[in-house]
Amino acid sequence: VKLNWLERFAAKPFEKSNWLLSIVALVTIGCFFTYDKVGIEEDMMKMNYMSDELRQAEKNLNDINSYTLKSVFVVSSAPTLNEALQKNEKSVLEIRKLQEQGLVKNYAAVSNLLLSDSLQRVKIERWNAYWTSEKKELVKSTLLEEGAKFKFKEKAFKQFYKLLDTDFKVVDLSEFDELRNNFLAEYITDDENGATVTTQLKVKREDVAEVYVALDNIREVTVVDKQYITEKFISILAEDFSKLVKVSLIIVFIILLIAYGRIELAMITFIPMAISWLWTLGLMGLLGIKFNIFNIIISTFIFGLGIDYSIFISRGLLQEYKTGAKHIGSYKTSILLSAFTTIVGIGVLIFAEHPALKSIATLSIIGILSVVFVSFTIQPLMFHFLITSRREKGNVPMLLPNLIGSLAIFFAFLFGAAFMTLLGVIFLIPPVKKNKRRKLFYHYMIMYMAKLVVHIPFNVKKVFINETKEDFSKPAVIISNHQSHIDIPLLLMQHPKLIVLVNDWVYNNPYYGAVVRMADFYPVSGGFEDGLKSLKEKVADGYSVLVFPEGTRSKDCKIQRYHKGAFVLAQELKLDIVPVLLHGVGHVMTKGDNFVKGGKMTLKILPRILFEDESYGQTGRRKSKEIGQYCRDEFEKLRKEIEVPAYFAREIEKNYIYKSPGFPWYVKIKLAIENNYTYLNTIIPRKGKIVDIGCGIGYFPFMLQFLAEDREILGIDYDEDKIELAQNCAAKGTNLNFVAGDATTIDLPSADVFTLLDILHYLPKQKQEIVLERVFEKVNTRGMVIVRDADASMKDRTKGTKLTEIFSTKIMNFNKTEHKLEFVSRDFIIEVAERNNMEVEIVDNTKRTSNVTYIIRKA
Repeated sequence: VKLNWLERFAAKPFEKSNWLLSIVALVTIGCFFTYDKVGIEEDMMKMNYMSDELRQAEKNLNDINSYTLKSVFVVSSAPTLNEALQKNEKSVLEIRKLQEQGLVKNYAAVSNLLLSDSLQRVKIERWNAYWTSEKKELVKSTLLEEGAKFKFKEKAFKQFYKLLDTDFKVVDLSEFDELRNNFLAEYITDDENGATVTTQLKVKREDVAEVYVALDNIREVTVVDKQYITEKFISILAEDFSKLVKVSLIIVFIILLIAYGRIELAMITFIPMAISWLWTLGLMGLLGIKFNIFNIIISTFIFGLGIDYSIFISRGLLQEYKTGAKHIGSYKTSILLSAFTTIVGIGVLIFAEHPALKSIATLSIIGILSVVFVSFTIQPLMFHFLITSRREKGNVPMLLPNLIGSLAIFFAFLFGAAFMTLLGVIFLIPPVKKNKRRKLFYHYMIMYMAKLVVHIPFNVKKVFINETKEDFSKPAVIISNHQSHIDIPLLLMQHPKLIVLVNDWVYNNPYYGAVVRMADFYPVSGGFEDGLKSLKEKVADGYSVLVFPEGTRSKDCKIQRYHKGAFVLAQELKLDIVPVLLHGVGHVMTKGDNFVKGGKMTLKILPRILFEDESYGQTGRRKSKEIGQYCRDEFEKLRKEIEVPAYFAREIEKNYIYKSPGFPWYVKIKLAIENNYTYLNTIIPRKGKIVDIGCGIGYFPFMLQFLAEDREILGIDYDEDKIELAQNCAAKGTNLNFVAGDATTIDLPSADVFTLLDILHYLPKQKQEIVLERVFEKVNTRGMVIVRDADASMKDRTKGTKLTEIFSTKIMNFNKTEHKLEFVSRDFIIEVAERNNMEVEIVDNTKRTSNVTYIIRKA
């Protein structure tokens, strides 16, 4: 039965509820401070079920007998039995004292029957010392004298006399084997590992603790009882369980890392799992629930469900990110059904009267609810924050190095703002506010802080171009295009004597507004006329003025219209103008995105435009247009130098991260083999309609899109899964589209360029001809058809091509094959082209394969 109501409930975006996120954060913090309170149930008797009648009967029985006396065992251990007996004999001396004090009611000691060699020797010596010759003679004479009175014969006491005269020797313990085996076997162990001798004490329950304290002074014995042994067993079990959980977490993380191929996905799946376990322990500590031998076992089951649920949620989120298909509701429904059946099956035991069953049920309910709640909230939130939300904004997903670099910049910026604020309060407070040396020192510190912020992201390459050797020693108005928050640090690090014209929100910012004000940066919301006097003073001190003529950051990284204010200011201050171009900064940190991505930033300083130079006009308005156009032209030249295919290769690879573990590597290898499609980019016009048949997952259309925004591109492939994947890439712009269809039947649009790269050999020869004739018919008059495929006539080099196709289709399963691969010859291509009034240009630029490029145009 399809539970539509349950799917609708499961698909609700819990992760977008701020109040729910607040609850999760508060509970997590609370659990962090209470999880260590979870201990071991010390009294295992609490896990036994006894009815009221049975408890009363037990009490009555205890009142009339000694059942309430508890057995305590004093164990003496040593390498040999004789040594163990010696230790036992010492402990008995202390036990007798406790008996005299009333703490020990009675005891059963081996030493009462079996004596060690040393004790035997002591007793023999005492015997011999007491029975001297005089005493013996006195006793004998007395017995004879007194015995005669009672008619005893003289021989009546002969055996006694013999005992008195016996020379006693130490008896070897082996002679007591019969005694040991029949009476003392439970109290003595003796094997190759050593010997132990046990003394059993009978003690009242309330006196057990005091007896333990008294016997603790005897270092040569171990005191235990059944409760202690049970508690120790549970403690060891809990300790081993804790180790098992830690080892299991490590193993699970490693398996997730291998399965997903990305540490970010492994962490997104693993962290909620760890939080749910923290919740379970924290709530147990908060409610006073302890581990026992029963619920420790059931907790492993809860732990396993947490792993399953986290993996299910990740699978649903990844499927949606990969293809756009929203199946997360179905996954959540499955989880809810699993949780419901588990709670019904195990959680219902909470109504049982047996304490052990109740503890199992309580832990099950707490664990299952924690696992479900966390997997429904934290995990989608993390995925949305790092991946999904970024794709919606057209940004590539977050990578761990980028996240670390962004956080490092953020904290460095906060530290720098706090440090510079404190430094300014110390150095620039009245009456030294006007001290120029201190002010210059403050600007130097700003420059060093800017360098720190710029150089922190280790995955960003920084390039500085200064062909004119500009050193800003002579004051000027510095104008720059504006792309990102990093623009200001990039420029401030060039020279300490810079005054920046800023917006009000920067001037009044609660974090770094004080630094801006103490550095004499000037707000321009109301115009700069009121500040001309102070700006002239700063220029007289050798300071340059930095202005962003666009007024705001550019979303598309192009240079927008320059406003006239900067150029009017240059006229008023009689300053030269130094244009600066920033490239790639917007790619590294896009407007609207607060995270830094890997990439390349370039700062280029253009030649200084002298104040006397009137070639760009005489008025501020005219100069803004002319110099703005000059900067745009120079920026386009810079873009052409930098934005070559290799520049965008990494950007294209990022689109396939998290789609599948093998896709980024496949794209990386393909782009490397194709030399990032550098040759094809040079022959394909930068403006026009392009159709790529057999586009696969779309890396070639993406490259064409990045390299020329005026290209209108359509990608076609018969593999619907690949088309769904390409259609849902973050880099897909409005000028790029993908459709699924068979090239032999799909309605092809007219286009300036058709590309068929390595797809003809996937079709039978008859269909190869059909596809070629269809594109020849649809290509525009001045257009071209680019075919690249293996030339079957080059048999030796075709072997290399076949090897790559085996790797692609059989080993990695990237490409589907419905027919046997059928490679074509160049003669076939030429024949079909000439039959359709087309001219063919052949380009053979491969060495290891037989791939040949055919550039086909209408005759």
